[in-house]
Amino acid sequence: MPGARPVQISAPPLARKMTAVAMVSEILPVLPLGEFQQTPGITVDDLAVTSDARRLWLVSRSDGRPVEPMLFTAVNLRDGQQPLTRFLTEIWTAFCAPCRPFSWGPLAGELPFLPRIRHGRSILHSARWVIIAAQLPNPDAPLSTWLTAWEQLREPYKIPSAVFLGADDRRIRLDLDEPAHLALLRNHLHRRPKAILTETSDQAGWIGGRAHGVCLTLARTQSPSSERVRPARAAGTVEHRSGLSPWLYARLFGRCDDILAQAWELDDLIGEGWWFIRYHEPKPHLRVRIPLREPDGFGPTAERLGCWADSLAADGLLHDYTLNTYRPEARFGTGATLAAAETVFAADSHLVVRRLSGDREITTAAGLIRIATGFTASGPEWLIEHVDHRGQTPADQRPIGARRKQVLRALRDVDDDRLQHALADYRDHADRDGLDPDPLLADLLHLHHARMIGVDSASERYCLRLARETAHTLRSRERA
Repeated sequence: MPGARPVQISAPPLARKMTAVAMVSEILPVLPLGEFQQTPGITVDDLAVTSDARRLWLVSRSDGRPVEPMLFTAVNLRDGQQPLTRFLTEIWTAFCAPCRPFSWGPLAGELPFLPRIRHGRSILHSARWVIIAAQLPNPDAPLSTWLTAWEQLREPYKIPSAVFLGADDRRIRLDLDEPAHLALLRNHLHRRPKAILTETSDQAGWIGGRAHGVCLTLARTQSPSSERVRPARAAGTVEHRSGLSPWLYARLFGRCDDILAQAWELDDLIGEGWWFIRYHEPKPHLRVRIPLREPDGFGPTAERLGCWADSLAADGLLHDYTLNTYRPEARFGTGATLAAAETVFAADSHLVVRRLSGDREITTAAGLIRIATGFTASGPEWLIEHVDHRGQTPADQRPIGARRKQVLRALRDVDDDRLQHALADYRDHADRDGLDPDPLLADLLHLHHARMIGVDSASERYCLRLARETAHTLRSRERA
């Protein structure tokens, strides 16, 4: 990451016998873990974890600068280092695709034979055999008996003469036509439950007949794309308690669609700016947030809302009504940026209340496209690039092609100028505040679906895919 500060981890290994291997020269400013340093370059107390939609990384709490710890020892991270050492070393690459050897997958590990895999002249995976000790006579059997059983086992699998015994870089080359090497194999099976044999060439090596290994350093030919380093912020929670804050937060339990059909009355009762999200658990309910326009507005607003709730209960639409503490989510920003986000929530809520009739999924997909367009100015492109379209559950496999025309018609009927202005204003605030727009837009789309349909991951995936397919059509029309 551009601007990252590299530091060198200095930490004792788990095993004392590995201490000598873990000792290296000081190359970078030192980050000590579990040991004393007179003047450390940075301490673990100064580190914090932050993230975006793609990865995690470390930042300095004192200056907000990214910090990249490095470990220069040969001690195995998986089972030789302290857990904190491994965490700090691997956090930068935890979400990256690693460069690894070809693998048959976890279920193939115990198969007795795996064939060679080639790509052109390159061998991606050598042929491999697993010999189980129980398949051969016990160690007390005569050598001739063991050799006979070995040949009977070797013949069906076509095990060649030149093989490696062992796995990874802990292996020894054997010639299975050599009696002394067969004795090594027999002794191995006497001590271990199985032996792993891997094919190799008949020649011991092309460097003067000596065993060898070749290491290649790979580097990208293109310069890495410069990424904007976004400011790190400490996680915090603001609590707006009922009666002590400029917000009133109510939960309305009952028939949500029928309650929302009456929600137009709220503008006259409590003014504009309120917004809601629907939930199905623990019982179907609406979570309504209402901004108070006056410092002493809680009492009158709560009274008017209570009277409205009482009328809903009298009509059989409302089962319960509670006041709760509103805790804004820091992911949407703070201060003026959060206020702009709440304006988006209010505009989206009012749009949803007007569009609850008809096919809900069609209307939702159209709304997702409009929100993406208002927030990015290239909504179809964003949806095509970012929406997962693999469809991993049966609900995702419902037909989409025939419904795109319905979504296009729904787009023509959308009157959302208020929402579009609010989205543009929020995007300006988010950019000035250094927020990552991609996860913000993903969250806005999620909330729109939650208002239209509710929290339902299968339905949300389907509506997103429907919006994405419609976005393909819109892009094709623009290019035509």
